[in-house]
Amino acid sequence: MSMDTTAQQLAGSALRSLRRLNPLGRAKVAPQRHVRVLAGIDSLTAGGGNPVSSYIPSLTSRLKRRLGDGGPGLVWFDALQPGFYNGATSGTVTPFLVGNPAWDSGPRSHSLCGLGTSYVGVAGGYAGLDPGVAWDRCRIYFELGAGGSFGVVSAGDGATGASVDGARYPTGELCAVDIYQDGVAATGIAVFSITGNVVLFGADFLRDSGGATLSNCGISGTYLSQHASLDDAWGRKWMEMLRPDVYLLNGGMNDRVTLDDGGYGHLIDKLVGRWQSGGTQVMLVRPNDSSDAGSTFLARYDRVLKGVAIARGCGYLDDRDTLGAYAAAVAAGFMADTVHPNAAGNGRRAAAYDKALF
Repeated sequence: MSMDTTAQQLAGSALRSLRRLNPLGRAKVAPQRHVRVLAGIDSLTAGGGNPVSSYIPSLTSRLKRRLGDGGPGLVWFDALQPGFYNGATSGTVTPFLVGNPAWDSGPRSHSLCGLGTSYVGVAGGYAGLDPGVAWDRCRIYFELGAGGSFGVVSAGDGATGASVDGARYPTGELCAVDIYQDGVAATGIAVFSITGNVVLFGADFLRDSGGATLSNCGISGTYLSQHASLDDAWGRKWMEMLRPDVYLLNGGMNDRVTLDDGGYGHLIDKLVGRWQSGGTQVMLVRPNDSSDAGSTFLARYDRVLKGVAIARGCGYLDDRDTLGAYAAAVAAGFMADTVHPNAAGNGRRAAAYDKALF
């Protein structure tokens, strides 16, 4: 037997073992524990196609049936998020999706996934989020700059509020503050009296009973290079604070024309290293085929992902095993367009991810 053949067999054995990691398999035996799953990074997670469809709602339902409803999870202070609003009497307010500031420097580089809103030199600033379902505790993630302060409150029964300023929290650090309500009312939160320099990143809505949360960290149209350029030290701070159980990483579709397999592997490896830093299991997902898969670098990404999965101890899934190659996926009625699965396709993806996690 040749050395190459032996290496291939060993790699195949390692990959089969990785596929059986089942990172949430024992989570259901731990009552009142929050089982946190994060998912990114582009429209194959955030949602795409016409009509827009994502696997996130279906997978969320499946996880909560297994483990209980842990709450809505992370909602970001940014455009297109549930119940988001913002503004100020004076100063500059920049939701990152709208203003599109640099990813590799400034306030956006401190975000977990490129989402959030910065307030610079403001007076009378405000913001709000409303997940639309009941929750008990909300943890707001933020960064204070010079003169930064704000208040935050929920409108629910038995609600508490909090005041944040430089005397209570350090500047230039990832910080969090909790507020509470009775877990019955489906209300949002209001951030008010924002002054000075503040960055609001997101709010983590949880139920006291424990259970699963699935947080969407995807942004349509984004590239691996953008996510990899976010500040690595801050990314590790996020993982230490959040301590998610699993990160589902599906990335590369938007990079398939310009990023060769070597560059792709470098960026995937960088992101995996960042997200594993807090003890999180990473599940790497090879994207479904697009119509141009055979003529782009996408056809070579699966080999790279398998290599990173073996080297880093990640799980691995291939959406082609679920949907088929492009022609088969179209024939089966699983595609919304030349890139994005439709509701039927995303339902199958959710079922496959659920099975892989358990």
